[in-house]
Amino acid sequence: MVVDNEKAKKCKRGYKKEIYTPHYKLHIELFAKWLVAMGYAETTIYTTNRKVATFFFYLEQQHIKHIEAVTPNVLTSYNAYLHQQHLGRNTIVGLLNGISLFGKYLEKTTSHKLIFSKFEIDGALPFERAILTTQEAALLFADLQEDAMGYLQRAFLHLCYSCGLRIGEVVRVKVGHIDYENKLLEVIPGKNHHGRYIPLSTRICKDLLHYENYARPQLNSNGHKFLVSQYVNDINVSILRRLFKVILKKYPHLQERRITAHSLRHSIATHLLAKGMNLESIAQFLGHQSLDSTTIYTRVNHQSLL
Repeated sequence: MVVDNEKAKKCKRGYKKEIYTPHYKLHIELFAKWLVAMGYAETTIYTTNRKVATFFFYLEQQHIKHIEAVTPNVLTSYNAYLHQQHLGRNTIVGLLNGISLFGKYLEKTTSHKLIFSKFEIDGALPFERAILTTQEAALLFADLQEDAMGYLQRAFLHLCYSCGLRIGEVVRVKVGHIDYENKLLEVIPGKNHHGRYIPLSTRICKDLLHYENYARPQLNSNGHKFLVSQYVNDINVSILRRLFKVILKKYPHLQERRITAHSLRHSIATHLLAKGMNLESIAQFLGHQSLDSTTIYTRVNHQSLL
């Protein structure tokens, strides 16, 4: 099992962004179109395609040029390869889940079917969840400028961290979704997610209202969503990710730890658990359909976050 070391160094968190075989490039394009037709969210399509591209990169390095040549032994070898790359358990599970979804696409759209053996995940692998400490979260808010852009960034951080929203949920927030009088934020559901109401503190309401009344009209009064961009009227996930990168520019150590916008959601859940909130309440806060998705936060060392 030989993989080009120089090309492997270009992988980030186990993901390979580019593939070279025309057969696999075509499958990537058709798979993305299938995901769109099935109603998957933009973020899911993007991340799943990256996971499948990582698998195709591996196949190329094994000189397997066609998907029909993939056997159960190849899939088992790929699983073993991932374990050798010092990846966290969550990353490996995510990569393998991406292949499983690709297998469903093949079964539905072609005559070929991937035959899976049972994937074994090493129980000794580290639990991977990049999160902020409470001090680091407070620092992000404290260092923001008192201008229109600073209040946009503050509103974004409140939605991702203080309200625990997924970035796709942040995109869907509109001005009318915030009830300042009753201190509630209505979260509009996406695919496979439930809608919910998030309680807002007086401080959060004050910051969001100041952004809405003062900063938002300066940045883009024609914006369609609550958060706006100076350049387009309809923000999207990519724009918000770039906004978060701007916020993180002051903190190289957080960039090295691969803190993302989604890390803010993980962080607030962990902090609430450390403060004594029960799992049922955290699950409702996050919009989890099952407590199984929430119990992962019990595995974090709370003392390191205080």
